[in-house]
Amino acid sequence: SHTAGIKIQLEYDLLSGQFLHIHTGPGKQHDRTYGSLCAPTVTANDLCIRDLGYFHLKDLQHIQDKEAYYISRIKSNTRMYQKNPNPDYFQDGRIKKGTEYIQLDMEMLLNSLQPGQTCEIANAYVGMTDKVPARVIVHRLTKQQQQKRLQD
Repeated sequence: SHTAGIKIQLEYDLLSGQFLHIHTGPGKQHDRTYGSLCAPTVTANDLCIRDLGYFHLKDLQHIQDKEAYYISRIKSNTRMYQKNPNPDYFQDGRIKKGTEYIQLDMEMLLNSLQPGQTCEIANAYVGMTDKVPARVIVHRLTKQQQQKRLQD
């Protein structure tokens, strides 16, 4: 037998105390699509807080384009880069495309942190093709946090 499920999606404006969107849908509907539906309500200086299920680089770029801010968890397989301080150039002065960014080794970075330690990557670019500018906060979980996540 199958059990029925429903998702209730909300967008709430904390300053005004108003709900901007209330959507219901099938329980199996992907959360990521809802973030894109909310894009038109984003205005300058808004702060959008999104959990991992809503992560989509195009939405984050849209929020930035509107001069708003976001806090979002990112998927573990998302590539992160920094600008190469010494890229290669063509004779006409243009930067050679493959040398403009350096991919960060996130696994090596995480392994260099002690459990419970946090580090900031101030001038990061997120995404293999989009390269959305971002400030990235990396936190290595403690053993207790890892165990709790495995249980949940």
